[in-house]
Amino acid sequence: MALTGIQLQALIGALREERAAVETLVQRLREEQQALVAGDADRVAGGLAAKAETLTTLSRHGERRMALLRQFNLPGDNAGIGQRLDADHEAAAAAGEWRLLLAATREAWRLNLLNGRLISDRLQTNQNALAAITPPGRSLYGSHGRSVGGWDSRKLGAA
Repeated sequence: MALTGIQLQALIGALREERAAVETLVQRLREEQQALVAGDADRVAGGLAAKAETLTTLSRHGERRMALLRQFNLPGDNAGIGQRLDADHEAAAAAGEWRLLLAATREAWRLNLLNGRLISDRLQTNQNALAAITPPGRSLYGSHGRSVGGWDSRKLGAA
């Protein structure tokens, strides 16, 4: 069954809006990556709220897309929707938007994976540095998060 013009316009609009949200996420991930490479933890932390907001927006767009797909009796899986849109020559614009959305999503996934690796590397570096300054069998911090064992008992100006 072919989609009507109104259905196609609704689907195209939803796909464009979702792609715009994914592209916003891609930009946020690139900014996060720059901050990670620069070692700017404050900038990374500062971007977390915006990233979370973008992910919430993306979730709403995904729900809207899935509702439209169900309403129009289209498959909800990536391959199925692509095949169905490609088979309907009237749906060429929707098929194109679908491919653009998938490409943007792949880029966001790639950047997120890379940022995860950068975070993991930074964490390992910090853990190695802490291990290097911690005497064997001792810990710098207790369960309450404060330093233990006299590590913070030195007074300013004392030798």
